[in-house]
Amino acid sequence: AEQADFIRKLLQVIEQNLEEEELGSTLIADRMAMSPRQFYRKFKEISPIAPSDLIKNYRMEKAARLLREEDLSIQDVIADVGISSRSYFYKDYREQHKNP
Repeated sequence: AEQADFIRKLLQVIEQNLEEEELGSTLIADRMAMSPRQFYRKFKEISPIAPSDLIKNYRMEKAARLLREEDLSIQDVIADVGISSRSYFYKDYREQHKNP
């Protein structure tokens, strides 16, 4: 139950701060009232990936959903998910959505 609460709160913080380009472990830890070290330790207990990878994956999934479901420009979508560089977005998006 404690892990479920941590995950729920973590995803809520990511969603609420997704447009922040500086979204990372330090900002998340701050919003969750934890030290960055506490946050990282707790995160490692429940996830094999790094927090930065979780954030990147979350951003790309939300971008894909917005592109599919909303009538938004690429520029609007990348701003909504906190990415400032269009080329960075294209590179990451392609990487995450290539066929196996």
